[in-house]
This record gives sequence, structure tokens and C-alpha cells, in this order.
Amino acid sequence: MTKKLNKIAAVIVVASMLISCFCFGGNAIDSTFGGTPTGNEAMSIGLTASADSVEPGDVVTFTVRLSNNYNAITMFWPVLYSTDFFELVDGSVTSPIDNVTAAAGTTTTTTDASFIPSAYSATHSVIGIQWVAGGTADGGVAVFNSGVAADCFTVQLKVKDTATGTGTVLIPADYDGYYYSGVNDPSDPLTYYNSATPFNFTFADAISYSLASAAEPELVATEGYEVQLISFDGNEKQYLCGFDVVDIIDNGNDFRNQFVVNNGTFTVSQDLFATGTVVTVYDSTGAVFAEYEIIFFGDANGDGIIDGADISVMADTYNYIIEPTGASYYASDIYADDKYSVIIDGADIGLAADLYNYVVTSDIDMQTHTP
Repeated sequence: MTKKLNKIAAVIVVASMLISCFCFGGNAIDSTFGGTPTGNEAMSIGLTASADSVEPGDVVTFTVRLSNNYNAITMFWPVLYSTDFFELVDGSVTSPIDNVTAAAGTTTTTTDASFIPSAYSATHSVIGIQWVAGGTADGGVAVFNSGVAADCFTVQLKVKDTATGTGTVLIPADYDGYYYSGVNDPSDPLTYYNSATPFNFTFADAISYSLASAAEPELVATEGYEVQLISFDGNEKQYLCGFDVVDIIDNGNDFRNQFVVNNGTFTVSQDLFATGTVVTVYDSTGAVFAEYEIIFFGDANGDGIIDGADISVMADTYNYIIEPTGASYYASDIYADDKYSVIIDGADIGLAADLYNYVVTSDIDMQTHTP
């Protein structure tokens, strides 16, 4: 009875020493008693996944599989995953290692970035999984020792909704803190050892997934319309024009019916079809892709109609009384001398007056700024 109690006491001492000295430290603990490693201590580390391909929003279970020929009592495995591609599912780490013969123990986890080798620190996050052996009913140590691959830990990662490109999951071979500790005789805790040199490890290849880059949003006219993007005088900024003004004003149709955004969505700054109304285009992730101001040629003051106020703006521009800029300036060039250049002169004022007095009506060429 005394001998058995002594063994149980030894197990408790080993376990308490491991937990107090081993908890996510950066270096292997020193052996304070017991023997030295015997045999060819080795371990094979496998990594499997529940899915071969993924889409944004998918949850994948990754399993760490281990096999060795020594009696491990401490193990730590940093599972790295691409930060921009994956996110950890909270509470998803499980440890079926307890189902391996005699491998009862305690599993704890950490997300401490210090466990990420420098080569991955800018691109990867970590879920560190640590296992410490417990005791057995007969006073021994519940070591891990499996000659065949055994599923030991699982963790779930979700593919981010914003994920693009390539994401990887791996256990890095260049991490040096696996804690190469064990016992030579599981029935005798006093044979505990800590290897002075790394054991012979074989690591699984990284698991990699690729997602096609999201196509850029494309703003196009719907069938029967000629809405288009246009820039003037060599400027990079693009404006939205080409609307069927008669269809909008006379028939009461929503101007948003005249265009769509492929591979994205859009919003408008106001329901009023007018010069200066902003159409904001978003990509498939919801990020802003571009903003386009509408040009309604002839609506120089941005109130959505062509009237005397617009004629006054054009005349003041022509006479250098005011100096409008941007959409208002371009909208004043209602008579197009050149599709991509702007000249405000008497022809624009006269055409605006004819539109105001219903002498002529706006047509598609006028709104696409076609000479």
C-alpha cells in the first residue's frame, strides 16, 4: 500500500510540476529527477481537414493526428492559420486524445501571438493547443504513446466572408517549443525525462485553399438604355451620364432602372435625378468601390430641371461672372462641341433656352454628350 501511495504522490508531483512550469512557456522545462530518453524518440504530426474546397462563410474542422514511439507526458502544438482568410470559431477546440489508450490528461489553449514563428507573424494567427498527462488508477502516468496515427486535437476555422486569394493552415516545423518530455516507464513517474535535444519530428504539409478573386463591380446600362461613364479634358474622375431624360421626367420612371451593377451593389445619395446626385458602387464584400456623380446636361444648378436658373448659370459662366466646377460645369456644356471636352458659349445658352421653352426636347445624343 505504501509503495502505491508513493507512486500516486510521484504522479501528483510530476503533474503539478508540469502544470506550473510548462504552461505556455517559451522553453522546455528542466528535468529535476528521473532518467534520460531511451530509444529513437520520434513523432509524426499529421493535419487533416473536413473539406477539400471552401467558399466564404464555410466552417472547416482541422484535426491534428499524432503517432510516436515514446511515452509523451507533455505536448504543445501551434496551429497557424491565415489571418485574412480564416477566423477561429470560439470554443471549437476539442481533444479526442483522451480516447487514446492511457492518454488521460488536461488540454488547454492559447491565442498568444508569441507562439507564431517570425516567418508567419505578419500573415498568420495561432491557436496553441497544450496537453499535459494525468495519472492512472494504479499510480502510473497516463502517457500518450501510439504507434499508429491517432486523432488528438480538433479545431474549427471559418472562412471569412471577405476572404480572397489563398489561405493556409499548418503546424510549423520551425517552431522550437514543442516540449519534448516523457517517461521511460509509464508505471513509474520517476523515470520522467526532458530531452536536451529535439526529437525526430515529421511534419505534415500545410493545407491550402484558394478562392478566386472577386470580380470587380461593373456599372452597365440596362437593356434599352445608354447610361455610361464619362470623363472630361483628360481628368481621371468619371461621371455618370446618358440617361433617358424624357423617360424619367415625362413618364415618372425611377432613373435607377436605367443601370445595374454587376458583381456588386449601389446606393444613391438622393432620389432626385439631378446633376450632382452621387451613385456609390460597392463590391461583393460591401466595400466602397467607386462614387460617380450624375450629369444631367442642361441642369447646371443641380435641381433636376432645365429652366431659367440654369440659363443664368450658363450665361454667368460664359461671361466669367462665376466659375463653376465639376459636375455643374460639365452639365452647362449642353451643346456638345466635343464628346470629352467642355466649352461654354452662346450655343449652350441658346439650346438651354429652347429646351426651357419646349422648342426642342432633350435626346440621347445630348445626354451622352455626343456632338
